[in-house]
Amino acid sequence: MFFDKKILFLIGAVSIINSAAAAIIHTDDHVPSAAPSIKSAPVAAKFQSPIRIDANKSMEKDLPDIKFNYPKTLLFDLEFNGHTVQANVSEKDAAGKEQEASIELNGKEYELKQFHMHAPSEHVLGNKRYPLEWHFVHQADDGSRLVIGVFMDDGKETTAPYNGLIDQLASTMKKEEQHDFNKRSFGSCVLNPRALIPADQRCWRYDGSLTSAPYTPVYWCVVRAITTISPEDLETLFRAAHVNTRSTQELGDRDVSFDATIDPPKKTIAPTVILKHKAAAQRNKKQSKQRSRAKHPRKFSHRSTASQHLPQRSSIAAH
Repeated sequence: MFFDKKILFLIGAVSIINSAAAAIIHTDDHVPSAAPSIKSAPVAAKFQSPIRIDANKSMEKDLPDIKFNYPKTLLFDLEFNGHTVQANVSEKDAAGKEQEASIELNGKEYELKQFHMHAPSEHVLGNKRYPLEWHFVHQADDGSRLVIGVFMDDGKETTAPYNGLIDQLASTMKKEEQHDFNKRSFGSCVLNPRALIPADQRCWRYDGSLTSAPYTPVYWCVVRAITTISPEDLETLFRAAHVNTRSTQELGDRDVSFDATIDPPKKTIAPTVILKHKAAAQRNKKQSKQRSRAKHPRKFSHRSTASQHLPQRSSIAAH
């Protein structure tokens, strides 16, 4: 009898788990449907995010470029905020100096506040949902927000320098037996924020919202260039967070523009390399003269003899 009760209990538990799983999985996008509906958002439904981006229907425009005022390094405080893994810009660096990082668009400055991950991606490009998407959240003095979205695809290696963040997450979780998804700190790390965003700024832009509460308005810039992440790094991020992707929202009558006027980044030559090129040119010029003298010894010996008959400076001064 006890055995029968135990079996019934296990069957009931499995049923409850399966029911819960069915309640949070969206069968169309394979993302949680438990994310609040657009009706509960404090902004109009037509401004909600994320969306499905159709590259064939977006309008190509010559839009103002984003100017990045990022330092080479920033100290970030890592946390699990109950929803995702988030890297907050620390007020001061390790030396106690205040940190500043911002972007400019249309003459308006937006300060980088934090960036966080969504796995899988929230925006869908065509019919493809990428395994990972980063959101770099910027805010202006008037409270308006601009978010830059960056996709990451499966690859053999991670092509953007997130190693400091990923290593910090891995080492923290290794010390603990279980990550229970309550709000908690993952320590801090130093990153080059500009290197995390592709240099090629061509992107899709549209008016939308934050994809989590409070769903306030956001101007979106979703970068077309896609970086890759290794299976090991992706697994670490999945362990640190969980599926935290909101389903795509209706585009409505909104326009999606594609800024196609930005040329791919040009390779720049460092000053040290330029100096090396100049030195090499000087050596080649000297060697060329030496070879010329070797081929025409009489020509150069005549010049030397002729110079002997020129009056010296001292004698000219005497006259």
